[in-house]
Amino acid sequence: MKTRLLLILTLLLSTLSARAQDTAAIDAIFSRHNQTDSPGCAVGVSANGETVFSKGYGMANLELAVPNSPQHVYYAASTSKQFAAAAIAIAYLEGKLSLTDSIRKHFPELPPYADSIEVQHLVHHTSGLRDYLALMPLGGYPIENSYSNEWILALIARQKNTNFVPGEQYSYSNSGYFLMGELIKRVTGKSLRDYTNEKILRPLGMTHSHFHDNNREIVAGRASAYRPKPAGGFELSWYTNFDKVGSGGLLTSIEDLMLWERNFLNDRLAEGQLVTTMLKRGKLNNGEPLDYAFGLFHGSYRGAATVSHGGAFMGFRAQFYRFVEHKLGIAVLCNRADAQTTQLVEQTADVFLGDVLAAKTEQTDATTNTPRRLRQRYAGHYQNSATGGKIDLVEQDKTLTISLFGVAFPLQMESDTRFRIANAPINLWLEFEDDNDLRLLTASGGEFSRLSRRSLANTTDVTAYVGEFYSEELDAQVKVSQVEGALQVQAGAFGAEPMTLSPTFENTLQSADGQIVLVYEPSESGGYDRFVVNNSRATGIEAVRVTP
Repeated sequence: MKTRLLLILTLLLSTLSARAQDTAAIDAIFSRHNQTDSPGCAVGVSANGETVFSKGYGMANLELAVPNSPQHVYYAASTSKQFAAAAIAIAYLEGKLSLTDSIRKHFPELPPYADSIEVQHLVHHTSGLRDYLALMPLGGYPIENSYSNEWILALIARQKNTNFVPGEQYSYSNSGYFLMGELIKRVTGKSLRDYTNEKILRPLGMTHSHFHDNNREIVAGRASAYRPKPAGGFELSWYTNFDKVGSGGLLTSIEDLMLWERNFLNDRLAEGQLVTTMLKRGKLNNGEPLDYAFGLFHGSYRGAATVSHGGAFMGFRAQFYRFVEHKLGIAVLCNRADAQTTQLVEQTADVFLGDVLAAKTEQTDATTNTPRRLRQRYAGHYQNSATGGKIDLVEQDKTLTISLFGVAFPLQMESDTRFRIANAPINLWLEFEDDNDLRLLTASGGEFSRLSRRSLANTTDVTAYVGEFYSEELDAQVKVSQVEGALQVQAGAFGAEPMTLSPTFENTLQSADGQIVLVYEPSESGGYDRFVVNNSRATGIEAVRVTP
């Protein structure tokens, strides 16, 4: 009897010791975010459907000195998409819509090109619809202002074309998911918020979650969002007026996401058919399978199959990961704009699964040192085939860096022709086809964009680019001015700050952060009567000169 009690006590102490070690390891991972004078994160870990770890780090509100916790409510950004997709899946399973419906059946106000866009194209980001969150800044419409759903829908409907033929490519589009939220309303008679409350959130006990479609509503326990200031400290980064749902908009907590993760194991919704439906991958017109399913990416980490989706908007960052075979779920919600949530999730997974996952490869533990021969071989200026924008590969010390989103990211070498972009907000790789042509690839191997080496234009006289233009698709004046020798562009009537442009390739101007590209088309007279405006999620938007 004494021996048995001793064995039980030994096992109990061993278990408690392991939990203490796990806690210490996770505390170390989040230590940078665990200060009383900074925002931070909350994290939850579920094993076999049971929460085995949850904790908050840093502050939910700096003004009131309130610490983060697993109970606090955060804006989930694009991690919300899986809930909008789940609503579409349930509506489909209930017979309220078909995934092959033309969206123009439900949105007759859209242009005729929408006849060939199906509901499933919205779900899998293959519609080609220009992203409304990309269109708004191009037209000078500050995202922090308040807009009705009707206004957003009208903006989408004004577009004369898509980025590509529907079904031919994958390109992430918030317009598709915004329309999915509106589609739920049109086929069920209920808002996305009410429908998901009824069909998903409340049945799972997610009582602190909802699609936030009312910007005047008070939400108990909501965390504020912040971004670092260059000189140190933090400032608010939170558009309280923004209340668009479907593409984002879910307010949720770590505790609620643990309940959502559990449902992937027991599938309690839609008569046990929801999870199977949500995990179905999309396909291109040529039959090529995608890694994007219903608001979830299929992927892998250290040899383990995963489904996941991250989010980043305002100062909020979110990540939801499931390690399918290991029945482990990890959710991270942060209220600071510099939080690297994918990295935090992967490091947390190492704590719980480190002994059973494949050994770390160069993908997860790579050096940024690149041999000199490759640095000299690949450094140069490259043009994005879709946007016309310039991307630089720069030799810096022993590293190659790439300029994306106005930020230089180091490259981690995996082979002579393949590099991972370290610390980027989404997982991206570079793959060289030869010395002059390369592809940007997503985590799943899908093509994000194609780049080709180009020589910069030798432009000294930029006066031909100056003038006032009008874009019918943006319903906005676009003014290009020359101020003290520099070119500036200002769009819309909201008084947004002018953006500086620089000549890059022939007939091409680009903003400093690389987000806006103007590609001019020469007229027969030799000047420029029009240009198209491009960014990564909206291309080919025409602007026509209205003044000399």
